[in-house]
Amino acid sequence: MRKLGVNQIFEKSGKKLNNIKDIKLDNLNQSAKNLLFSALLLPEVVEDTFTSRQVQRLSDYLVSLASNLHKFYNENRVVGSENEDRYLKIFAMVALSIRTGLKLMGIEAKNKM
Repeated sequence: MRKLGVNQIFEKSGKKLNNIKDIKLDNLNQSAKNLLFSALLLPEVVEDTFTSRQVQRLSDYLVSLASNLHKFYNENRVVGSENEDRYLKIFAMVALSIRTGLKLMGIEAKNKM
């Protein structure tokens, strides 16, 4: 099975970030809530990485977040679902956390893999 990146999922949906930026994240299933929560942990992970001086914590978090995103995508219909806009907004937040985390490590994220 081919893994799609967030940008490819947006392309497949035909939507842009501006289409979903004002969408409310209500009525999410538990796995969507968990993915959203994971994406929002970046500031805490960065602070913990800094105070503990254990740099691998940031990379471990990013690997886990990317894995959770792919697991969610494989287990839930996204494009064409009634929750498509909500899921795309969560995916955009995950992508932002990953890009930011990689940038803090001196790595530039690719738009397509």
